[in-house]
Amino acid sequence: MSLPLLDEIPDDRAYLLTWNPDDWELTAEEYYARVLITATTGGFMNGWTLGTNFRQIEAGSEVFLFRHGEFGGIVAHGFAVCDPYPGDENGVEVDEPSNEFWWIQVAWSLWKPLEVRLRTDELEALAPSAFDDPILASGRRLEADEARAISDVFYDV
Repeated sequence: MSLPLLDEIPDDRAYLLTWNPDDWELTAEEYYARVLITATTGGFMNGWTLGTNFRQIEAGSEVFLFRHGEFGGIVAHGFAVCDPYPGDENGVEVDEPSNEFWWIQVAWSLWKPLEVRLRTDELEALAPSAFDDPILASGRRLEADEARAISDVFYDV
């Protein structure tokens, strides 16, 4: 499978996904396993629940994961590998969609240690239009130039 490069993604195809550790806690071991896997293998794929973005995100969309709370900021990057689909609370596809659970599969290319995440104050400088208001649970779309700036710093380009 070939994933699109950032230069090939239309302006409206980069999004912030959100993670609230109060709602879904990863142990330190689980979190740093993700860091290690992306650092040593080039990535992994798993499901991610969506809020209202399920009407916007599509296969090939670039996604950044914004962590709320303590150690808040962008902690991961990847690409949606499918269009959103209705699923149960575990991400298993269901026939009858509800507005409660919509999912995508994400090919995660990099998870960073929390100590070197892109912090909120850095993000406000890199992407002022995306971070001028608090990030809600469903995340938001990023402008192409702001997605590029975030990506460059996240990957230390």
